[in-house]
Amino acid sequence: MTLSDDGINTIERWQLPFFESEPVHEPVDTTRVEDEAKTKGFRMGHWQGMEAGREEVEKLVCDIESLLDQMKRPFAGLDQTVTRELTAIAMTAARHIVRRELILDSEVVCDLFAEAVATLSSVEGSIEVFVNPSDRAKLVEYSSALAEPERYRFIDDTSLSPGGCRIKTPTSFVDATVEQRMDAVFSSLEASVEAQLDD
Repeated sequence: MTLSDDGINTIERWQLPFFESEPVHEPVDTTRVEDEAKTKGFRMGHWQGMEAGREEVEKLVCDIESLLDQMKRPFAGLDQTVTRELTAIAMTAARHIVRRELILDSEVVCDLFAEAVATLSSVEGSIEVFVNPSDRAKLVEYSSALAEPERYRFIDDTSLSPGGCRIKTPTSFVDATVEQRMDAVFSSLEASVEAQLDD
């Protein structure tokens, strides 16, 4: 108990004395703390920079791969275009060469005529043979050696190229024109080229 200034007794509560010593704070070495903070910040920045760099490199690699792929595609299409164009040029040149050779020497008309006649089955009646006027004399002479030459009637047709013919009977028709033969060969060639381009 204690007495207050006015003479009244006041009661104070007793407290247990504190036996542990208060923690002693060591002086902080600010340069060490700054160095540790700089090192930690540098490591964090380095890691973040490496991650950002890795992502940027991956994006750049994707962009380059895409660009290379796009550069390949036009050439792939160009290869197909060039192949088709060269095939068309070769076929056009072949047509011109064949026509020129047939104008100079159309002896092949006799062979085509013989093949066309051989495809006919037994025929009743006359056989009409449409030929280019320049081939008529050769075929008339050739047919005279065949059995029943009187059955063949030769008709001039200026729409036919030299070297070819069309044969018509009451029951069948054979197209032995040079154009038809070339078209068959060229169709096969074009199909072969397209098949190779698709592979």
